[in-house]
Amino acid sequence: MQDLMELTKENLLKLGIMNIVAYSRKSRQDKNPEETMIKHKQDLMDFLNPLGIKYKIKEEIGSSEDISSRIVLSEILEKSEEEKIDAICYVNQSRLSRSVGDINRLFKFFKANNVVCLDLDKRIIRTFSGQAVDDDAFMQSVLDEAYIRQAKKVLNQGRRRSAQNGNSLIARMYGYERNSETKKLHIVEDEAEVVRKMYQMCLEGVGTKKIANYINSKGYRSINGNEFTYKQVWSVLINEKYKGWNIWNKESWTKVDGKWTVKKNDVSKWIIVKDSHEAIIDSNTWDKVAEVLREKGKLSPKQRNNLTWASGLFTCAKCDRTLTIFKRKDSLYLRACQKQDLSTGQRVCNVSGGVITDFEVKLINDLKKYKVEIKNELKNMKPPKSRDFKTEIKKMQKDIESIESQMDTLMDLLEKGIYTPKMFSSRYKKHEESIKQLEEQLEKIKEEEIKQISPVGQMKNTIDQIDNVLDNIRNDDESKRNLLWKSIIDTIVWDKEGRNGEVNIEVIFK
Repeated sequence: MQDLMELTKENLLKLGIMNIVAYSRKSRQDKNPEETMIKHKQDLMDFLNPLGIKYKIKEEIGSSEDISSRIVLSEILEKSEEEKIDAICYVNQSRLSRSVGDINRLFKFFKANNVVCLDLDKRIIRTFSGQAVDDDAFMQSVLDEAYIRQAKKVLNQGRRRSAQNGNSLIARMYGYERNSETKKLHIVEDEAEVVRKMYQMCLEGVGTKKIANYINSKGYRSINGNEFTYKQVWSVLINEKYKGWNIWNKESWTKVDGKWTVKKNDVSKWIIVKDSHEAIIDSNTWDKVAEVLREKGKLSPKQRNNLTWASGLFTCAKCDRTLTIFKRKDSLYLRACQKQDLSTGQRVCNVSGGVITDFEVKLINDLKKYKVEIKNELKNMKPPKSRDFKTEIKKMQKDIESIESQMDTLMDLLEKGIYTPKMFSSRYKKHEESIKQLEEQLEKIKEEEIKQISPVGQMKNTIDQIDNVLDNIRNDDESKRNLLWKSIIDTIVWDKEGRNGEVNIEVIFK
């Protein structure tokens, strides 16, 4: 147990404190770190000035994650070793660090170098006089860190529940505003008309830049009163909220090399609620626009104009290069492989091109045969071993929720004084470890479930895709036929040597 004394001038004089360093730190992630620094500095000066004891205020803005990265604090610790500092003063303990391990190391360092700590928030002096540093301040840091983790967890759980109920977590977006009572998005009709116009123009083949120019020319402005940019138009056209869907947890913040960056989450972690609010755009129109935008992102304007049902499907058997398609009168041709030796500029692949005008008919027949093969394989497959994955997953999720509830109870018992800090810390850590183990087991079970059902599921999905192609392939729009073939074919390997050589083709389905 550390020796704690009331923070008064008399006690400081008793301890022989003659040289004080006041340390103040604010995190870069805070909205107004400079304002907070000014306030903390004033608090320190208001306390230290009347003492008549020599002091210096040292300030820095930096991360609370790693004390070794803080230059000013490192300088203070060096001076402590040189016996130039009697005490370190801070507004509250979190200014030193919120990390349990860091606080423990710092207090052991202060004890070894006979430095006392002046805590303005608690109005106490920590002297570390002869006892081990293992209880009061250390456990306070444990509680601070546990409280922060718990608060973040509760906040995140609240957002998750709200998203699962189809509630909007944003108060305003172009075309919508949130009703404070229902927590649902409601249409702002004059803005919704602009959104509908954007989607209509996109389907008519107008680019996002021209859409923005048109909308601006009609006097419409964004929520902030600014002109629309092509990026804003794009963001409207790809936002699922306009078709009535509420999607949460698509992205998350993560720390990489000390910097916070946005990371896209796996689709399995998204929370998707369809028809959570009134749609401005019907799902069919939204899906068509999404397809248009996907193709625009892949092809140049010239390529889009020359698109055929076979574009991007044929590859060279010798060098795996994608082969070019071109039209001549009413015929469709495959150009010879154009792979070159970069040092000489000479063509080095001898795979020739040829006419593929009638190949689509053969492809349809191959696809029908492929469907029959899959159906036969599906009939001969042995059913997977019976295992109720859903029940296992549900039970494990309940176990995790139960332990989280126990952790909440621990916090209550600690606050009521039924548990000592040491008892709380020991049990809290055990619960954290249990949750970690359960979450790892849960991930393994989910992986096993996917492995068990994936062969059957994939085969059934392939049959559905084949049916979709066969039902819709008789279409005059070559770009739509191209999308249909790409949904079911990975590549068509083309091999032909010389102008009169024999053509060998292998169709590789997805």
